[in-house]
Amino acid sequence: MTVAYNTLSGSPRENIYVQPGDTIFVNRDRRTFLAFGATGQSGRYDFDDSNLSLGEALAKAGGLLDDKAEPRAVLLYRTVDRSLLTGLGIDTAHFTSKEIPVIFRANLRDPAAFFAVQKFTMQNKDVIYVSTADAVELVKFLTIVNSITSSTRDIVDTHDTLRNN
Repeated sequence: MTVAYNTLSGSPRENIYVQPGDTIFVNRDRRTFLAFGATGQSGRYDFDDSNLSLGEALAKAGGLLDDKAEPRAVLLYRTVDRSLLTGLGIDTAHFTSKEIPVIFRANLRDPAAFFAVQKFTMQNKDVIYVSTADAVELVKFLTIVNSITSSTRDIVDTHDTLRNN
């Protein structure tokens, strides 16, 4: 049987009684999540706590970048057991596996979502992705256009200088 230490120490009814001749293996199972996109720091993070919430995970990853993130599109990718989804009334007929990929979305423009992300418990191997705001994509495009027009102006200025000398 495998049991998390926090479960054993926090809930005595979960305690396992050891008998003479039993063998006990104690190892650390590293629990991690990934954070990508418009977060302060993309990367792999250890839980450091057995009950890490989505809000705490976002904070651990540096939060949302004010000038780049789209607060309406904080996404969490996770595989969920088919029976849970079926119990919620979700049609899972077109999936063949027991584990089904699910994307959860938090709209952090809605103040109520801040309460929800503090209650939403992270699971091992979850992936957080914070989308980039549409305005950032427009700024990227305009920067490219500006660099092209600036280069063209430099070429014209150089040509005029050479012609006048």
